[in-house]
Amino acid sequence: NTNMRKTLITLMALAGVATADSVLFDFDATDLTETGLTSVTLSDLDSGINAIISTTGTLVGGDWSNASTSNTAIPAVGSAEYDYIASSGKNIPITLTFNGLTAGSVYDITIATGVPFEQAGNWNTLSPVEGFTYTSATKTTDSGTSTLTSLDKQVSVKEVATFTFTGVTANESGEIAFKIATTGAHTPSFNYAVIIPEPATATLSLLALAGLA
Repeated sequence: NTNMRKTLITLMALAGVATADSVLFDFDATDLTETGLTSVTLSDLDSGINAIISTTGTLVGGDWSNASTSNTAIPAVGSAEYDYIASSGKNIPITLTFNGLTAGSVYDITIATGVPFEQAGNWNTLSPVEGFTYTSATKTTDSGTSTLTSLDKQVSVKEVATFTFTGVTANESGEIAFKIATTGAHTPSFNYAVIIPEPATATLSLLALAGLA
């Protein structure tokens, strides 16, 4: 996560040149400044977008690894390590909500998620909360990238995966929400999320401003 940097997408319009940022929200244990929290909000002051992690239980955080011999407290030497925020227990789902978006605008969203190693078990599920749609979804792991036709049972219990959703439209309240759960006795978690306005949406906004000018 620490190697990720905010990138810029340059949008060309008749009015001139403008930029639209991709916004990174990196969740880890340092965000849990109080005990017993049920939600954590990260804010990007430049864009006005907020990312909110919430659960019906409490939130926990730490480091974990893909290695099959590791656990949530001691990542294995030489393995891929990840920081995370998770719900307080197994089978307790968590929700990621973006707000401060432009109602009706389209965004591309990447979410990194997995579960800490908790012995053999089932899988995570990740899906937009009911009412949200998307154009396509892909999953990327160490073994490569695949196009998803279903979002059920897509994350291995010992694996971090990034899901990229294209063409996600914000609702009339300027929100987009996702839910992560598990199909077995495991603790779902979020690692980080990136949200970016689709270039076509941003360009149309610029052309509208040019017309007003």
